[in-house]
Amino acid sequence: MNVLFLVAIMFNALYLFIVRNYQTAIQLKQQELIAHMEELESLKKENDRLASQLSAAGSSKILSEQQLRELLRLRAANHAFKMEKAEREAVVNVAHTNSSQVAASPHPVSEAQALPHDSWSFVGFSSPTNAFQSIM
Repeated sequence: MNVLFLVAIMFNALYLFIVRNYQTAIQLKQQELIAHMEELESLKKENDRLASQLSAAGSSKILSEQQLRELLRLRAANHAFKMEKAEREAVVNVAHTNSSQVAASPHPVSEAQALPHDSWSFVGFSSPTNAFQSIM
């Protein structure tokens, strides 16, 4: 009977030891959860504060109506200047390509069109042909 009593006491002690370890572990988890809850509460407060700041910043106008109109006018003027610049560049490019084509391939003058050097003399300015011949 003593042996049974000792075994019962050992099982009871072991049971109490295991229960105490579980209780300690549960208390530690409970403390961790309380710390997390406090952190969560502080984060919620910070979130609410930032949300109120965001809504206050969103409700205030960044530019006044007059500044907004001036900004739109300046943007339109800038766009118009860019378009004018592009048109000028296109005209310059076309003129440059035309002049390079003319310089690269001059129109040949046939023998019949050319005036011989002996015929160059002053014939007056009565017609464009005569004036040209007189200048040459």
